[in-house]
Amino acid sequence: SRLCIRLLPEVQAGGAKFLDDLSADVALKIAVNRLGDNRPDFVHFRERLGGLRGDFGGKGDWKWEVYGQYSKNNGRYSSQQALQDAMYDSGYFQYSSCAGTVTPFSGKQCIDLPWTDPYFMRGDLTQQQIDFMFDWETGRTVYTQLTGEASLTGKLFELPAGPVSIAGGVTGRQDKINDTPGHITYGENPYYDATITPGSAACDDDATPGLTRINRRYRCDPFRNNAWGVSASGNTAGKSDTFEAFGEVNVPLLADKPFFKELTLSAGGRLTNSKATRRSDGVSDSDNGNFTYKVGANWAVNDWVRFRASYGTSFRAPALFEQFLADETSSLAQGRVDPCINTAAALAVGNITQRIFDNCAADGIPSTHGGGGVSVNITASGGLGLLKSETSRAMVFGGILTPKFAFLPDTRISIAVDYFNIKVKDEITQLGANNILFGCYDSEDFANEPLCDLFTRGQFGAPFNVANVNDKFINISTQANSGIDVAVNVRHDLGKLGSLSFLADMTWQLKDDLQLLPTSALTSDNGESGSPQWVGDFRLTWQSPGGGTSIFYGMNVIGGTSDLGDLLARNGGSPCISSFRADNGAPLRGLYCPDLRAEPTFYHNISLTQEITDRFDITLGVSNLFDTRPPRVSVLNGGQITTFGPVASASQYSFVGRRAFINVSAKF
Repeated sequence: SRLCIRLLPEVQAGGAKFLDDLSADVALKIAVNRLGDNRPDFVHFRERLGGLRGDFGGKGDWKWEVYGQYSKNNGRYSSQQALQDAMYDSGYFQYSSCAGTVTPFSGKQCIDLPWTDPYFMRGDLTQQQIDFMFDWETGRTVYTQLTGEASLTGKLFELPAGPVSIAGGVTGRQDKINDTPGHITYGENPYYDATITPGSAACDDDATPGLTRINRRYRCDPFRNNAWGVSASGNTAGKSDTFEAFGEVNVPLLADKPFFKELTLSAGGRLTNSKATRRSDGVSDSDNGNFTYKVGANWAVNDWVRFRASYGTSFRAPALFEQFLADETSSLAQGRVDPCINTAAALAVGNITQRIFDNCAADGIPSTHGGGGVSVNITASGGLGLLKSETSRAMVFGGILTPKFAFLPDTRISIAVDYFNIKVKDEITQLGANNILFGCYDSEDFANEPLCDLFTRGQFGAPFNVANVNDKFINISTQANSGIDVAVNVRHDLGKLGSLSFLADMTWQLKDDLQLLPTSALTSDNGESGSPQWVGDFRLTWQSPGGGTSIFYGMNVIGGTSDLGDLLARNGGSPCISSFRADNGAPLRGLYCPDLRAEPTFYHNISLTQEITDRFDITLGVSNLFDTRPPRVSVLNGGQITTFGPVASASQYSFVGRRAFINVSAKF
């Protein structure tokens, strides 16, 4: 058994969100960056493994193995929450003193908060105020897995080129999850009244004599989230049972023949049945008869030339969390979700494209829609019974050159070139509320865009506001990626001077296509920001004769990108954006053409490693040696490229400048 402890920082991410919401609602901002004490997270992992193996003897060298494994991961996570009934209900709606009353859910003696006091507004709170407004909760997540497998391997018969070998077996696995949030974000409502019809007037505490917004009971909610500005969540619990049968065969066809130093074929298959069951109501979903396979060939012409190829499929059932996530509700301001707010002004300053403007208008939303009022309600949930399993197919073929030259007897050279083509269907993901709405209104086929079915509009007094977004786990229709990988490895023995090695890995991306939903248009990101057509990694290492000292130099290269094609498609074929004031047509920025190109970027790294005795190694080095920054693009770019300040925000780029490091490793 292993016990891991991690200390939480003093301020949780939820606290920052709370501050933003509070400032938006009551125009006050309280700094709570010094509140609370540290609370540890505990993760206790336990694993047990046992099995038997043996052989049957005889000519086939038949061997068998049976094993079982049990593991349990028990984690507790703590977070500090701002209390809804203390901070919001008894504060924002306070018209008289609440002294002498008790908050309905947290059970605290109510105190009057000085909302307009400048010391309070800047976060200079008394301990009494801190204890009233905030509290800690601890949630718990338990994962368990039980696995058993039996397998058999051996040789069927001999061919002139070698034995035909096979392997086969069966495996069974049960995975369970039970995630229970803390008592603040997920607690039973003691005031719940099952006799009240949900949605009826009796649910409205404001209309009930003796109940005000200060002491609301939420009598139609069986569970109550008493955390202000934090997503409400429920109990995520269920299990999945997986049963598989598999087999593999390796057939050597030719060996030591002219042009066929070796020719080997291999094949394997796996049949998978899975069943997922939700614990709360026993609802289950099965996915049976999933057959995946892989075939491959390896042909060595001689010592210099080798060809290889493979074709295979794969399968992944939805994970526990993706299946059983209990409904989580959260909220975001209208302006952080809806691209159809003040579209006339947004188009004039270049914040949206003509396509988004036209689609918002086609949806009946006025170009002056301000988006004020109640936040957007966002619901995330698991997809039991709705999600398909992920599947893929992959084809790879290529060759390896390992030439040897008489004039370079101490040099080993290897050059590998492979073409790959991968297609993934029904990848499981969550899109996010803002991506759902942006994808809807940026669609080339807006009238039939399925993303538009994942949200609704219309709030009381605000018919054009976004009301609800269903950010459930969904299946992405298809993703396709193809390209060419090249790897060059050269090693030269310098004798008494040690050895020198050079390794180069490069990828030319030929295709990067995505179809989000079955009726969505096919899009390509190849060569655009975040998906360069070419990347390379180059490493040069010198090692002393005894191997005790080594010097490393590396260069990582990210090829250039351009998003101009997307801008032209979304902006009526024009590479420039007109920027004028929406109210009187006066020039704001005039006509400007955003720079959507990112130049190739080079990162250099260097290090020195020294072995100290046989047990210790110490490495000194510098990363990003020349303090290279990510490439700059236009910030006002019509929404084509996500930026971080004035630079492109893509995962390939480092946002950390030149830095020195030291690593010490020990062997025991």
